[in-house]
Amino acid sequence: MIKYYISLALFIILEAASIVLFYHNYISLIIPIACVIIYISLLAFFSFNISSQFYIPAICSGSQKKKHISLTFDDGPLRKYTPEILDILASHKVKAAFFCTGKSIKLNKDIAERISAEGHIIGNHTWSHSYWFDFFTSKMMVNELNETDKIIKEITGNKPLFFRPPYGVTNPSLSRALKKMDYTVIGWSFRTYDTIIKDQKKMIDRILRKIDNGSILNFHDYNQKMISILPELINAVRNEGFSIEPLNILIERKPYV
Repeated sequence: MIKYYISLALFIILEAASIVLFYHNYISLIIPIACVIIYISLLAFFSFNISSQFYIPAICSGSQKKKHISLTFDDGPLRKYTPEILDILASHKVKAAFFCTGKSIKLNKDIAERISAEGHIIGNHTWSHSYWFDFFTSKMMVNELNETDKIIKEITGNKPLFFRPPYGVTNPSLSRALKKMDYTVIGWSFRTYDTIIKDQKKMIDRILRKIDNGSILNFHDYNQKMISILPELINAVRNEGFSIEPLNILIERKPYV
């Protein structure tokens, strides 16, 4: 958030100076207008890039001391695909982190209980994952996070400390909301585009090109493609010499309190 305040102060100074220069006919009106457009564009860019840490400190990779990675899944649990993903993880002896929405847990408590019972981490991914979440007031955001914490605690017996913003989008409202919480904000090392890339081999090849020590991979357990991709991906990653570790081990942070 400090980066945001510094940028805002610099923008105000620059914009004020350009308006004064325009008023005295030293520059065209295009200059102050362009400053506004460029600044708004930069804010939008940083909002959609959680790794920039422009508004909120976020962990987007783990320790690089070892050749290891972690798998994370967003938006579940879902009755249709999450159990199959859990079966695959169990058969390959992999522990993952599931960033769940409160409303999905409420609808599928038995699956959430299975996630926890099988040793996977459950993190907070808001209650609604609303398209409008980024326009919520800080108070509304806090309410969503608290409600999700409550239902996760019902499942795990503990309050979650890992939080991932919907779509990885951050802004000043979310920053203010998180000041009242005690989360470790989790991003990802790079986008896997698991919901966009249709060619299984192309997606796995892309991941293998980008993967590095400490990479946090982000997938979605509402995505049917993960059922066929996941076993091959796990084997391919291991063949490259990477171990797959729980997120809390990778980033050396506690997942619950």
